[in-house]
Amino acid sequence: MNKFLQDYFLLSKVERTGLFLLLLLFATASIVPYIISNFFQDDINDVIQFEEIVVDRQFPTENQESFIEVEQSLFSFNPNTLSKEGFMRLGLSPKVAQTILNYREKGGSFKSPEDLKKIYGLESADYTRLKDYVQIIAIDYTDQPAIASYDPKSNSDYGGIPRQYDTYNAPTPTQKIENFPFDPNTATKEEFRRLGLNERVITTIINFRKRGAFRQASDFQKIFGLSKGDYERLLPYIQIKEKLGKERKNIAQEGIAPKKMIALDINTASQEEWEQLHGIGPYYAKKIINFREKLGGFSSIEQVGNTYKLPDSTFQSIQPNLKLSPIYRFLSINTASIDEMADHPYLSKKQAIVIEKYRKNHDPFQSVEAFERVGVFKEGQLDKLSPYLSFATN
Repeated sequence: MNKFLQDYFLLSKVERTGLFLLLLLFATASIVPYIISNFFQDDINDVIQFEEIVVDRQFPTENQESFIEVEQSLFSFNPNTLSKEGFMRLGLSPKVAQTILNYREKGGSFKSPEDLKKIYGLESADYTRLKDYVQIIAIDYTDQPAIASYDPKSNSDYGGIPRQYDTYNAPTPTQKIENFPFDPNTATKEEFRRLGLNERVITTIINFRKRGAFRQASDFQKIFGLSKGDYERLLPYIQIKEKLGKERKNIAQEGIAPKKMIALDINTASQEEWEQLHGIGPYYAKKIINFREKLGGFSSIEQVGNTYKLPDSTFQSIQPNLKLSPIYRFLSINTASIDEMADHPYLSKKQAIVIEKYRKNHDPFQSVEAFERVGVFKEGQLDKLSPYLSFATN
């Protein structure tokens, strides 16, 4: 120490000043971190806590009381249109669901199931669990909707997910997929499309039927390209007719022509009789009879084809077996109440109200021409309605 002091005082004034400043700088560098840690840590913690609160309120975690419990289930979905609640039903967290919505809002889209891997925060286990349920629906700019299908020859890295789409005249992306009873041995292409199947899977089903038949509902899962989600969704609606299956087998293997059906009276046939026609099961038979009852009977064979949801291809196949008989119930237009008129498929409630008011201020209707003067009918409406009109006054 004495030597240091002696050497210090032997230094020049400039050298002593420089040494003093060096020591001061070293001391300052040592003390500053201590001051920051003691005087500013609380502020830093406050900022971090504030950010955490903001994030938690936007994306609550499963452990917080603010987490909204959603009943989880697996179902076929389109990641380009599914809502946030839909993603949560699939078992994704609100944060990941919101990330997907943000991705779409910024112009992002999913062209294949593999694109889900792009989503930040989506765990590989969730991707593996959901990939078989993805149904990508793309829109062709020629106004032809298309649904992505599986192609084992595709160059895609993901298990055969194609980079192209099969295009056909299918439901638009906004149209809801229908679930209804069907026989995979007799259902038409149009019916399979309404059930939400893509064109490639439908073609595979048709080819399968040429070689054999579905003997039980579980056989449907043998179809190549049919996703597990679609199979589980459709399984409760599969109704296989054993008798028809045997007939189909004879036609395919032996070339035996199907037994010709006797003519069916469209105004008197029962549900069981309707079900004997090719392509008509309990579902369509009930719809045809319900439509007939509301009308009061069919006025023409073509009218059967107007049954709600009955495919035109099915009607065309059964038309040769249909025969017409007279209408069995008429609408008494001079005495029917508003509700009775509105119950008829060819009149609306508003039109029935106008007709009722018109009757109070005019003589009873004597003809279709007089009835037309009410002036509330659309073009062609009276042509459909006139066979059912009765002009009786009592």
